[in-house]
Amino acid sequence: MGYIVNISSQGMMLVSQAQLMTHAVFQLSIHVPDNTKSKKIEFEALSLWSRSDVTPGYYDTGFSFIKAPEELVVLVNALKDYFTFRDVSLS
Repeated sequence: MGYIVNISSQGMMLVSQAQLMTHAVFQLSIHVPDNTKSKKIEFEALSLWSRSDVTPGYYDTGFSFIKAPEELVVLVNALKDYFTFRDVSLS
C-alpha cells in the first residue's frame, strides 16, 4: 500500500503510488522484525487528507489511529526513543 514516512502515537503519514480516499477507515498492518521472523501489528486508521507528493506519481496521505493497539504504541515509543537526538555531553 505504501511507506510510512512519519509516525506518532496519534497517527502517521504514508507515501504511496495511489491517491487514497479521504475520510475513510482503513484496515492496516505493519510488519516488524521479531528475531528471525516478521511480526504483524494490525490496526485501523482514518484517512484525514491526501495530496501529491514532491515526487511525481506519488501521494502523501495523513492518517489518525483508531484505538491503536498496545503493540503499536510500544513500537512508536521505541522508534521515538531510538531516533531521538541527545546531547552527548549530558550522557
